[in-house]
Amino acid sequence: MNALGNWVRILTLKYEILQMHWITWHMKALPRLAAHFFFGIAILSSTTLCFAQPVNLVETLVPETLGLDKGISDRLKLIRKSKSVKLAIAFNARESALLSDSMKISTPNGKVLSLVRSRLETRTKGELSWFGKTSDGGDATFYSTGGQISGRIVNQGKVYEVRNVTNRMHVLIEIDTSLLPPEHSASHPDGSAPELTSPIQIDENEHDGLKDSSSSVESVGDFKYIRASSASASASASTISGASTIDVLVAYTPQAAQYLGNINSASQAAINLVNESFTNSGVNLFANLAGTTLLNAEFSKSEEALLGLYTAPGPAILRDYLKADAIILIAHSDTKKDCGLAKTFGATPTTAFAMVFDECLIANMSMTHELGHLFGARHDFGNDQTNWPYAYGHGFSIKKLKQNQLDYYCLHTIMSYPAGCPAFTPDPRINYWSDPQRTVNLYGVNWVIGDFNSSAVSVVRLAGPAFAQFGETQIASIYIKRMISAVTTILLLD
Repeated sequence: MNALGNWVRILTLKYEILQMHWITWHMKALPRLAAHFFFGIAILSSTTLCFAQPVNLVETLVPETLGLDKGISDRLKLIRKSKSVKLAIAFNARESALLSDSMKISTPNGKVLSLVRSRLETRTKGELSWFGKTSDGGDATFYSTGGQISGRIVNQGKVYEVRNVTNRMHVLIEIDTSLLPPEHSASHPDGSAPELTSPIQIDENEHDGLKDSSSSVESVGDFKYIRASSASASASASTISGASTIDVLVAYTPQAAQYLGNINSASQAAINLVNESFTNSGVNLFANLAGTTLLNAEFSKSEEALLGLYTAPGPAILRDYLKADAIILIAHSDTKKDCGLAKTFGATPTTAFAMVFDECLIANMSMTHELGHLFGARHDFGNDQTNWPYAYGHGFSIKKLKQNQLDYYCLHTIMSYPAGCPAFTPDPRINYWSDPQRTVNLYGVNWVIGDFNSSAVSVVRLAGPAFAQFGETQIASIYIKRMISAVTTILLLD
C-alpha cells in the first residue's frame, strides 16, 4: 500500500511540474494562444492519473508558434477568417478513441466533454462513423477515414466542429451560431429558386486530387469522381425495417475543398447528420454518399452556385451513372449572404439539386435542411406562412422566458430559422424534424417540438420513399438538350 502511495505522489508531482512548464511556455506565447493553455490542461487532467477513464480524442496540441507548412497555415487562416469561428485550436487526433464505447474531447475553452457511443457504423474501406451523446445530453457525430476525422458536437447550446487539416492534424472549432449567415438570401427567402435555368460555362476537365488515402479517382468519359465506400451490413438500409436508401452525389468547388480539408470525410460527416436526423425522428430512410466530384468553378452567390450545378453536364452524367437520387454542391464564398439554396420544393428527378456553403455544411446542418426543402418541407410558420406543398410541413422554433425573467430558452428544428433570441443566448439547431408527437430534452427541460402547422417529419416520411427512386430516371440527356437549345437561341439572336 505504501509503494502504491509513493507512485501516486510521484505521478502527482510530475503532473504539477508539467503544469508549471505548460504555464511558463504559454506566458511567453501570443495572447491568442492563451486558449492553448486551457486546452492543454484539459488534456492533461483528462489523462493523467485517470487510467481507467475514456481516452481523449485530442492526442497532442499543435503549437503554431513553432511554424507550420505554408499550405497548412493558409488553411488555418481560411478557417479563422469565417465570422462564425469563435475559436479554433489545431491538434493531432487519436483515431483509436473512436473505437471505444466512450471517449473524451477537450474543447478550446478548457471544458472536457464526456461522450458515450450509441452506435458505430463501419464501411468497406476501413472507414467508420461514430454516433453518440454527451454526458449533458448533447449530440455528437464523427466520421473517420484513414485517421482524417470530421464531426460535430452540440452540448448545452454550444456547437463545436472537428475538421481535418492534413493527415493526423485537425482543428477543433467553437462555432458562434449567431454569426452564421442566414439560411437563405433576401432574394430567395423561402429557400428555392425554380427560375434558374440558363446554362453558364463550367470548366470540368480535372479532378484536383484532394482525396483521402483510401480513395481512388474513377471516371465516366471525361468526368472524374471519387466513389464513396459502401456501408457495411451494420449501417445499410437493408437492416432497417422498411427503409429506403437516398443516394446523394456531392459536387464541390476547389476552395470548398481547401476550407474543409478532406472533402470526402466532410461530405460523409454531413451525410451522417442526415442519417442521425432520420434516427432521432423515427424516419425509415437511409442517406448514402454515392460519390464526390469536382465542379471546377467558384461562385460568390448561392444563385450562381446552384445555376452552375443545375446546368453543368458533368454532375448530371455522373448522377445517372451512379444512380444518385440528388446532387448537392458544396461551395465557398467570402462574400456569401446565406447558407444554401434548393432548386424547388417537392423535387422531381430533374430538379433534385441543392447547394450549401462550406461554413454551414456541418455546423448548421445545411445539407439536411436543403434536402428538407427538396422533400417539400418549409421554414417555421413565423417566417413562412405558405401552405404548399404541405400545410403542415413547417419547421418549429422555441423561445421561452426562463423563470429568472432575464434570459430565454431557445432552440429550433432542422427546417426552422433561429428563434430570434437575444445575442449571446444559445439557440442551437437540434437534429430533429418538427413533430408535434415528439418531446426532446434540452437544458434539462422537456420540449414538444411541433404543432398542427409544424410536422416536417410527416413530409419526410411521405416524400422519402419516392425520392429514393429518383436515381432510376436518367436525366443527362435533358441537360444536353437544354445546353443545345440555349446555344441555338444565342446564335439566332446574333
